[in-house]
Formats: sequence, C-alpha cells, structure tokens
Amino acid sequence: EAMLTAGLAAAFLAALYGVCQHHPKAVLAYSSISQMGMLTALVAMGLIDIELWPLLWPGIVLFAGHHALAKGALFLGTSVSEHLPRWPRALIWVALALPGLSLTGAFGAGILAKYSVKHALEEMHHTPLILLLTLGAVGTSALVGACLWRQWQQRDAGGSDGFQLAGWGLAIVATLSVPWWLPLPEESVHVPSLASLVELAWPLPAGVLLLAAGIWLAKRLGGKPLAAGDLWWLYRRPALGVVALCAGVSEKARRAKRASVERSLALEAWAMARLTQALEGETWLRRHGSGLMMAFAVLLALLLIWEGMG
Repeated sequence: EAMLTAGLAAAFLAALYGVCQHHPKAVLAYSSISQMGMLTALVAMGLIDIELWPLLWPGIVLFAGHHALAKGALFLGTSVSEHLPRWPRALIWVALALPGLSLTGAFGAGILAKYSVKHALEEMHHTPLILLLTLGAVGTSALVGACLWRQWQQRDAGGSDGFQLAGWGLAIVATLSVPWWLPLPEESVHVPSLASLVELAWPLPAGVLLLAAGIWLAKRLGGKPLAAGDLWWLYRRPALGVVALCAGVSEKARRAKRASVERSLALEAWAMARLTQALEGETWLRRHGSGLMMAFAVLLALLLIWEGMG
C-alpha cells in the first residue's frame, strides 16, 4: 500500500511539475518519473492482490519495454529538433510526435500496452486504480504536448547527422512494433475493441486542452518555467552547508600546506647554513693542514724527549 501511494504520487506530481519545465529534455525526465510512478503502482497492486499478478505482469513488462523505447525515441527527437534535417517540416514533426502519441496510450503499441494492463485490472475488479491510471494518462498527454511545444520553440535548422537520423528512425520503429517482437506469453497482449478505443483515447485531447489552458493562464499571470529540480528547496541548504564545510577544510589544508612549506624552507636554510660552515671549516683545514701537522710532530717529539728524560 505504501508503494501504491508513492507510485501514484509520483505519477501525478511529476506530471504537474514537468509541464512547467523550459527544456524539452527536462519535460521528458519528469515524464519518466511519472511513468515509473505508474509502474510502481501496478507492481504494488500485484503485491496487494496476489491472484492479479499472473494476469498483470505481461502487461507491466509490455508497458515498461514500450516506455523505454518510446522515451529513447523522444530523447533522440530533441536532438533532431535542435538540428532539423532538410526534410518536409510536416514529415519531421509527425515523426517527432509518433512515439509521444504512442506513449500516451492513444495510438500504436501504447494503446495495446495500456489496454493489456486495463484488461487485467478489470478482470479482478480494480476499477479505482483504472480511473487513477487513466487520469495519469492525461498528465502523460500534457507532458508529451509540453515537450513538443518546447521543441517547436527551440527548433534550429542546423542539419542532423545521418547516423543520428538512422538511430532515431530505428527507435521509432522499435517503439511502434514492440508488442510483436517482445517475448510474452500467448494471448497476454489484448487488442481493444472499437468501443474501448474512445475510453483509451480521451486522455490525449484532455491533456492537450489542459496544457493549452495552463499556457494561456501562465501568460496571463506572467508565470515563469520552474527550475529543473523539484526538491531543490530541500537539499539546497544542506548542500550549501556541505560546500561551506568543504571550503573550510580546503582553506585549513591550504594554510597547513603553507605552514609546512615555510617550515621546510626554514629547515632547509638552517641545514644549508650548517653545511656552509662545515665547508668553510674544511677549507681552513686545507689551508693550515701542513702547519698543524708540523706542530703536531713537534709536540710528539717533545713528548718523546720528555719520556726519555724520565
């Protein structure tokens, strides 16, 4: 139940914060948090109702695999929109939108992933979770719309690399075809009926309309995009404290190093002075060595004479 609550909170709060981001990659990052929240909620429901799990896990695997590929295609698409190729613009933006539309669950492979999960939940009568996940899909639609809107605002005709375009195209094909090649149990992927398509597709226009209303309201109120980092107000003060601590330790280390260098230089100067004195003494001995030897010899002779006289 704690996992279920945390997953649903991530699904809704990340969508709410993500649509207020300025860069399309930041929007997609919050979309990933929202999608992971939905997956967490689905796994939690499988832990709560153990009889549901055999029906639910193939849909969860399809949901996760489809999301990974769709999000990869969308991230690659942000680079394509920053370096638009010399193709018809309508074709480019349709291709950019395809993985996003599939991610909302209103088109392509996404609708099969969404319906497979919905079918399993309906079998075990978990209607409230179906409603919450459907509302979460509204947030996903708003996030996809916000990403494409930001890409349109920040587009640039710089020209894309051929390998980049090939990788992007391959990611789109893999996203749209994932239910047909992902190894899942037979009859675990459910195809919705025509009557069910309306229930699955309505979050897309609802999310786009909510996004448009939010943009209009933000312009009227003079709102600005939120900072990328939803918990910055929690970790800002501790982070500043850590930075100040590191700066203090660095300053103390700098002072210790300076003092150590100064002591080493003083010790070196003292040692060099003693060595210079020793060298001067050696020079003196060289100069007066013969005289000293003569004096020593005379002294020995006197001692021997004194010894003989005694």
